[in-house]
Amino acid sequence: MPISQFNNWNAPLAAFGFPGDVFNGAPEPTGTASAISVNILCGTLTTLTIQQSYNTSNFYYQQQYQIQGGQLTTIQMPVVMPYFRVNILNQTQATQQYCNMNTSLVPQLTQSVDIRPLTAATDTISVGNFPAEQLVAGENSNFVFYPTAANNTVSIYADGTQGTTVAGGWQYNNLNNTGKINWYCYASPTPATDYKVSELNSMYTVINQQSTLGLATAQNPWIMIYTRPDSGTNSAVWYKSKLFFGSNAHTDISGNKLLYTGTDPVDIHPEITGINRIQLLFISALSDNKQLADVQNESIFLGTLQTTNNTTPADSFAFTMSEFGADWVKTPALLPIENGAVVTSLVPTLNTTTINEAVSAVNFQSTAFEIGENSLVDVLLLGTGVTNGSVRLDYSADGAAWFPDNTNTYAITTTDPHYVIKGIKTASRYIRVSTGGAATFRATNLQMTFSSKRD
Repeated sequence: MPISQFNNWNAPLAAFGFPGDVFNGAPEPTGTASAISVNILCGTLTTLTIQQSYNTSNFYYQQQYQIQGGQLTTIQMPVVMPYFRVNILNQTQATQQYCNMNTSLVPQLTQSVDIRPLTAATDTISVGNFPAEQLVAGENSNFVFYPTAANNTVSIYADGTQGTTVAGGWQYNNLNNTGKINWYCYASPTPATDYKVSELNSMYTVINQQSTLGLATAQNPWIMIYTRPDSGTNSAVWYKSKLFFGSNAHTDISGNKLLYTGTDPVDIHPEITGINRIQLLFISALSDNKQLADVQNESIFLGTLQTTNNTTPADSFAFTMSEFGADWVKTPALLPIENGAVVTSLVPTLNTTTINEAVSAVNFQSTAFEIGENSLVDVLLLGTGVTNGSVRLDYSADGAAWFPDNTNTYAITTTDPHYVIKGIKTASRYIRVSTGGAATFRATNLQMTFSSKRD
């Protein structure tokens, strides 16, 4: 494998905040390589950043990894741009005893991991306690929420104003100088699924700014993050801390904006550039006077998009929100090894929902079922109080525009009031049960169980 010329390091890094706490590699061409491979072993918690660029000055694409002290870790990042560089930063208040990083370019992504015991003689590393295994990077997926007609529900808009579903997302406008939005776009279901505040690169939203009142009056919505309450001191019964991030920069310019907290997620919507990427600033006074540094170990519970409550001029908030997401710090994961190769297994993807609805007239349309990233679906139907007839399935990419499958219909009768629709493969995100304008099928109750998984 070709060895990097300018992105290797073999010396301790100083304590965080002091000169010498960081190493910044220099740009190098990726050539025909398919991956950038970094082997790193440092004495303390270290942030590794691999950046890529179309030129040697503007690095638009990057991934960050938290490397545990004393653990030899191998990171491989696919090549997507002609140039790359590597940076490392000591994250602790202690000067490292050692830090060794070797970077190379890989013709093909490595399919196995060597788990032999490491020695100074064979691995050219002269200090530290060496583990018997290596870590291979396993990237945690970012969170993305797309607003549609199907998910425009009270569980999202809660005690605020419901967005108006339009082409491209949800629209909000305070034309009557009333209302506010509290759109709960991100929610961690249980403590087991929580990320720490320190594990968040940025929470972001994409909006189309439509206010015409100018910089002095027009406003951007803001992001409020709530952390999960615990056994300690909580700011409210349902949250421990609230973290306010806001900015009214460039509200005089209409069009698409990416508003983000923390670090700019440069690989997310790179087509939005320049001043249209707006950093939302943390404001302690609007966060129960807490400091961001003091909440890094708290668990993120909710992420919301909000506006002012009834106090701003009409039309000062006017925008369409098309996306809300979270960009997590990427962390390596210890993968199982068998016969010298990494053993991978898919996370279970089974998603099952049961819906009960009456079919009392023609043109019945059930509540939509969101398939998400799955592609294989079963639909189990059971009718009660049936009038003989048939149903069909409708498909939608966005939950708004629906397309009925009139080719395949499914008969439900008094003698056989159930039907199993098995093994449907689809790339559509939403599915529902329906009947047509001349349908004879009726039921006092139609039980519909949707079950989906990855193909």
